[in-house]
Amino acid sequence: MDVLKAYWEKLTTSGVSPQDYTFEQCVAHYKAGLDRWLWLFPLLATFNYNTKYFHDKIDSFLEDHSPDATSFPIVSVVEIFDSLIPHPEQK
Repeated sequence: MDVLKAYWEKLTTSGVSPQDYTFEQCVAHYKAGLDRWLWLFPLLATFNYNTKYFHDKIDSFLEDHSPDATSFPIVSVVEIFDSLIPHPEQK
């Protein structure tokens, strides 16, 4: 988490408001990235896409961070796609 903390500190000293983007939010976004890759991986395999690269990246992340499986809730595909679609009420 030291690297993530350094990243967040660089963001907040470069103009991002630490009140608007807290370190806890940064950690949540970081963890959400793994969730998305875990959902995308079987989809890529379904379409016979070369999954070795993505497998190795996921494996490397898990090996480096040794996350607790309970800290990564499985997110539904609907939630993932919904988070990617801009909504008029969000600016």
